[in-house]
Amino acid sequence: MLAVTIDKTNLTKLVGKQIGIVGFGPRTGVALSRFLVQQGANLVLYDRQPAAKLQANLQQLLQSQEVRQADRELHIHKVFADNDFSWISHVDLLIASPGVPLSEPVFAATKAAGKPLVGEIEFSSWFLDAPIVAVTGTNGKTTTAGLIAQMLKNWNKRVFLGGNIGIPLVGAIGKNFDYVVVEVSSFQLETISSFCANISILLNVSEDHLDRHQSLANYRRLKGNIFLNQTSHHWAVVNADDATAMQLAASRPMRKLCFSTQTDNTAAVKLQAEDICLEFGDKKLHLQTQSCPLLGKHNRSNLMAMAAVGAILGVPVKVMQQTVDSAKPPPHRLERVAERDGVVYINDSKSTTVASTLQALCAFVQPLVLILGGSDKSAHYQMLRDGVTRTTRAIVAYGETAARMQQEIGFSGPFHTTSGFDDAVRTAMQMAKAGEIVLLSPAASSLDQFRDYVERGDRFTALVKGGVA
Repeated sequence: MLAVTIDKTNLTKLVGKQIGIVGFGPRTGVALSRFLVQQGANLVLYDRQPAAKLQANLQQLLQSQEVRQADRELHIHKVFADNDFSWISHVDLLIASPGVPLSEPVFAATKAAGKPLVGEIEFSSWFLDAPIVAVTGTNGKTTTAGLIAQMLKNWNKRVFLGGNIGIPLVGAIGKNFDYVVVEVSSFQLETISSFCANISILLNVSEDHLDRHQSLANYRRLKGNIFLNQTSHHWAVVNADDATAMQLAASRPMRKLCFSTQTDNTAAVKLQAEDICLEFGDKKLHLQTQSCPLLGKHNRSNLMAMAAVGAILGVPVKVMQQTVDSAKPPPHRLERVAERDGVVYINDSKSTTVASTLQALCAFVQPLVLILGGSDKSAHYQMLRDGVTRTTRAIVAYGETAARMQQEIGFSGPFHTTSGFDDAVRTAMQMAKAGEIVLLSPAASSLDQFRDYVERGDRFTALVKGGVA
C-alpha cells in the first residue's frame, strides 16, 4: 500500500497542496485538519460515518482557533460516504487515520491512482525535530510511555506524550519539546514509510487485532515495523522474555538494550528480588520497587523498560527512583475504584486482549469474580483456561463474545453469561463475598456496546459506586 515513492521535501511544503484525510474522527481527523488549514493546505475529507456525526466534527474544526485565525479563504471539499473516488486523482497526498482499515475500497482506489498514502504518525514525524521515543507492544504501551514521559519531566525536560493515547502526534508539531514520547499501535505501524524513533521500545507481542490484520504472522510483522528505519545510530529497548520481540529485533542494525524479569537471563536490565538492576557500559544502578503502587509482574517489566531508556539518555538514578516511587496506574488499568462491604473493585477495562487479562489475573492472590466480554477480535479464549483457575472463583461474561468464552475457557466454577454490560456488573456484585475482588478485565474490545474502553471503564465505576446490585 505504501509502495508509491514519497517525496517528503515536496510534501512538507503544504501551501496550496490538496491533502485528503481518510477518517474524519474527532481526535485524529480534526487535529490533522487544524494543522493542515494552518499551513495553507486545501482539504478533502472522506469518511463513511453517519453524516450527522461528521457534521459535528466539521463544526469542531470550523470553530477551532487555527481555522478562525487562518488569514485566507478556507477550502474544504467534503466527500462523506461517497463511493465515487474520482477526487483522488486531484490530491497530492492522502493521510489515513489509524482507525480506518486498509481493506476499505478508498485505499485500493488510492493505490490504483498512484497517489502517496501515509498514516498520521508518519506524516507528523516529518515536521518534528525533537528526539522521538516510541513505545509499542501488545500490552503495557500506555503505562510505559507514561512512565518514560514522567521520568523525563522529573528530569526537568519539556516532554510531549501522545500518539495512540491522548493527543495525536500532530499536536507536537511546532512546539518546543526536548523529547517526544509516542505510543504506537499496530494500526499506526501499518502506514509508516520513513518514521524512525531515536529510541524504540518493543514490550511484547501476543495475539491481538486478528479481525483486522488477518493473521498472527502479519500482526507480528507490523509490530516489527517499529524498527523498520532504525540504523546503528539508534537504540531499541526489547523484552528478552518475549521470544517474538527478540526475533523481530535480532536482524536489525540498531543498538539494543534488553530487559528481563528472569534472574538467569543475560539481559542488561534484570529484576532481582525487589530491585531493578541495570548494567550498561560503565553504569550500574539499583532501583527499589517495594513502594511502587503499580500491581503485577508485568508492570515490573514496564518499569525496567523505563529504566533502560533512562540509562540510554543519561537520566540520573535519583530521578528514575523518584519516578518509580510516585508511579500511578493510568485510568482503566488495574485501577482500584471502590471497596464496598469488604469487596474490592478493580477497573482494568483497558485489558482488551487475552494476554493482558492473563497478566491482570497474576497480579492478585485474593479470590476473584472476573468480568469478561465485549466485541470479538477473533481471539483464542482457550488460552485463558489455565490463568482463570489459579485464583478465579467465578466468571461473568457479557456481549458478543460471552458464549464463545464460556465454551472455550471451560471453567468448572460458576460461569454466568449476559447480553448487557450493566447486567454483568450487577451479577458480579451480587456474587462477590467479603475478602474477594471483582475484576473487570474483559479480554475483548468494548466496541459492541461502548465508544471505547474508557467509556466502558467509566460505566463500571459508576455502577459500582452507585451500588446497583
